Amino acid sequence: MARPSKTGLDYFPFDVDFFQDIKVRKLIKYQGCRAIPVYTFLLCRVYQGGYYLKWDEDLPFVISEATGYDEEYVNQVINSCTDIGLFSADLFRQNQILTSKGIQERYKTVTALTKRKEVISEYSLINSEEIPVNSEETPVNSGKSAQRKENKKKENKREDNDESLSGSPPAFVQRELNDLKNKSDPPEFRAAPLTLDEIEGRLRDNRFLLETACMSKKVTPAEFLEALKEFFADKRATRHSWKSEQDATQHFLNWLPKWKQRQAEAPKGGKLTQAIKSAVTAANEGEYFTFNDVNTR
Repeated sequence: MARPSKTGLDYFPFDVDFFQDIKVRKLIKYQGCRAIPVYTFLLCRVYQGGYYLKWDEDLPFVISEATGYDEEYVNQVINSCTDIGLFSADLFRQNQILTSKGIQERYKTVTALTKRKEVISEYSLINSEEIPVNSEETPVNSGKSAQRKENKKKENKREDNDESLSGSPPAFVQRELNDLKNKSDPPEFRAAPLTLDEIEGRLRDNRFLLETACMSKKVTPAEFLEALKEFFADKRATRHSWKSEQDATQHFLNWLPKWKQRQAEAPKGGKLTQAIKSAVTAANEGEYFTFNDVNTR
């Protein structure tokens, strides 16, 4: 009986300069250090099954159970990973697939070192597959041809020895270093730009952002929503735009203390002003408010 072919990896490389990766630094800045366990858990699940992971409704629960974080926060981290480029945004939005070019290249490297013949066909982000080298030479009748191949082998072996003595890193390591130096996200990882309405809706529904703003900026939930509405109204008037949701979030958090200070310095107004504000609030909430309720004396 044939031995079943192995799927997935038992280990995967974890670079010592992981935290110098510009994308990892962005993830920590936008979602906090708690996002790292979520991301590494996803990497383990990806390599455990191969080179990609199919997202399903149970995945946030599984990660939440393993890390102790809320499922909503887990979803926010996954969305940030796709926006930043740690996972392919196009594949996630179109096919609900979590993978990246770097993941696929590492998967190919490990399977090549373990002499496994793996082909990345589905959801491939690699332009061309490398052709594996056959260790068995085809026998040739011509003695001159055989001699040429033997000389070629000796030259290749000598070059390999020279490269190992020179301290130059292997080709796949050099590719990883070049990727780290390139701080601009590849085009295939760039998410489609969101409209101001879409960004405002996401920030308004982002409970983690609400809690963060209330604790760090000392505002109430009602003040948070009021400030958010005024912030985006101003940006629409000036036709402002951002590269990503995270960029808009950072600008809003920086702007929030200034808004709170202006609210504190603004004159409160007399009884008539307060009564009018109460009437407007009641009307917005669907309540009745009559002139008998306005007492300006």
